[in-house]
Amino acid sequence: MKIRTTIGLLLLAVGLSGTVYWAITSLTPQKITVAVDAPIVNKRIFDPSDMDAARLYFEENPDSRMQIKELYYDFDPKRSPERFESAMDEGVEFFVTTQPSSTLLASTHLFKTPSALLINTSSTNPSTTGKDDYIIRIIADAQAEQQAIAQYIDSLPGKRLLVLQDSANNEYTDPAFDYFIGALEERGHWQITHEKLLFESFSPTRFQRLMSEPFDALYVLGGDFQASMGNMVQLFHQYHPDAPIVLTPWARSNAIYETAGPALDRMVLLGHHPGKAQDPAIEDYLQRFTKRYGYQPMAMALMVRQGLELLEQAFAAGHTTPEAVKQYLLSQPELQTSLGTIEIDAYGDSTQRLHPIEDLGTELRFTP
Repeated sequence: MKIRTTIGLLLLAVGLSGTVYWAITSLTPQKITVAVDAPIVNKRIFDPSDMDAARLYFEENPDSRMQIKELYYDFDPKRSPERFESAMDEGVEFFVTTQPSSTLLASTHLFKTPSALLINTSSTNPSTTGKDDYIIRIIADAQAEQQAIAQYIDSLPGKRLLVLQDSANNEYTDPAFDYFIGALEERGHWQITHEKLLFESFSPTRFQRLMSEPFDALYVLGGDFQASMGNMVQLFHQYHPDAPIVLTPWARSNAIYETAGPALDRMVLLGHHPGKAQDPAIEDYLQRFTKRYGYQPMAMALMVRQGLELLEQAFAAGHTTPEAVKQYLLSQPELQTSLGTIEIDAYGDSTQRLHPIEDLGTELRFTP
């Protein structure tokens, strides 16, 4: 009789523990997988800023509703869709992408329906602007970006401007150049010399004659945070030590600053975020990042952080499907993040302004 009683109590205990476990797990929100991508280092030199930014986010937010899935891409547009499709087949519905225009455009058709939602932190090509899709772009498109840069350059003294355009990412630089020229020519202030070349194979000896011509300013129209842009501006600076050098937001990288040498003092970058000296939140984040990983990240780390924060906010508010997250974000034209406010329009396109950063020496330095 005692044996039967003992067995009965054990079974009751097991049953109760199972009920408690079921109750706990049913009340605990399930993790939502978010895929974050980063480039494979094969054609250009990149640092691991993208993935380290995602990892730091989850280290600082251990109770996050999200869990990360790491994706990697090369610069072959033909291979871009399969990366997304593979993740979607595994049930991933949310993506934060760092792909440039040349790569991402091959995959935008995958985000025309509410099967998945993409936070675009990098592609500026205007072909996705004003579209009712499931892409939320948290950076300005090429038109807004280049109009801001043209306005800044038009405020500079001088008449002769050299524009160096990268030929590797035509989906970005071609429309960007058209918008830039259109905006600058309206003012009629500058005589423009335009040279299109492959930045990654820049040869100083080949461009010495061009650089030595009497220019008053240089505009480097390129992206992908390529260190070779530092070589270009250094050569230009040798012949024009007092001339300003303007760069796009996609040159915000220590690798470029370090390569630029003494030209750094004449460089101005138009950024999506203010400089460290102008924004304590940016400075604090970059310090935390550098302490954790031992290097200061390129600008993509800032956008990846913001993309993850926006998804976290939507999930915390109870919106866990692509359609619901989209509507939640669109209902708040001003999106608050720890790294600043992002303004978007009814199509999910950013309308934020750019910030001139004129003291890049401060950006380069890190003080623990």
